[in-house]
Amino acid sequence: MTTSSFFTNRMHLTDEGVALYVDAMKLKRTAELPKEMLKHVEYCPDCQLQIVELYDVLKNEVYDTTMKHPYFDRVEEPNVGYTSIMYRVAAVLAGVALLGVGYYFITTTSIQQTPPSLVEKEKPQSIEQQGNLAETNESVRRKETTVQQQDFAANFVESPNLEDLVQTQFRSIAVEVITPKAGDVVQQPVVFKWKGVNEPLTIKILSNKERTLASANVNTNSYTTKKILSPGLYYWKLETKDEVIYVGKFLVR
Repeated sequence: MTTSSFFTNRMHLTDEGVALYVDAMKLKRTAELPKEMLKHVEYCPDCQLQIVELYDVLKNEVYDTTMKHPYFDRVEEPNVGYTSIMYRVAAVLAGVALLGVGYYFITTTSIQQTPPSLVEKEKPQSIEQQGNLAETNESVRRKETTVQQQDFAANFVESPNLEDLVQTQFRSIAVEVITPKAGDVVQQPVVFKWKGVNEPLTIKILSNKERTLASANVNTNSYTTKKILSPGLYYWKLETKDEVIYVGKFLVR
């Protein structure tokens, strides 16, 4: 069983070679792979990618370690021919379905050779780590998505303190708000307009966590935001130099 069967004419791993390497990773027997194969994979990004992709496809497959492997557990008896057990899995590499490649298979007769020498595991383990990393990254992505969804929803939670003040009728000045009305979904930049007030005012925009995001002194009856607001629930206030005269809210989608 020569190592040449594991390489193409262009000196890259064949489908059988890739499948054998993945078997070794799953069985934690990379030290028993041919030295030529280990050396090639160490410096070949293309073959590394194929190995990691196939490993990722088979990450949930459980190998039966009680069965003899046709390569790693082959019988070394002189002048005795045998045919190895055939194995098959589906390998998906770079979006192309390749059938018949997988839990390494090869048929051979009259074999007589020395088992592969043990080699250092450091570099092959880096490939195993890449395979494990594919599983870890998927788990991290799911967690990040959940956190992002939770953060997004939290931006729309009402503020109990500010909700009590929304549309409250303040006695001193009767301001009439034109836009945005309480609860409106607005486009950006947000335009605020009101009437009924003839003195300078301070407008404040607050998050639903009551943090002031913008504050400006205005001498007219309108104001336009200068910064883009993230999706969420927002509150806004109109104040004279002495008191609050209006509290409203709006939504950014």
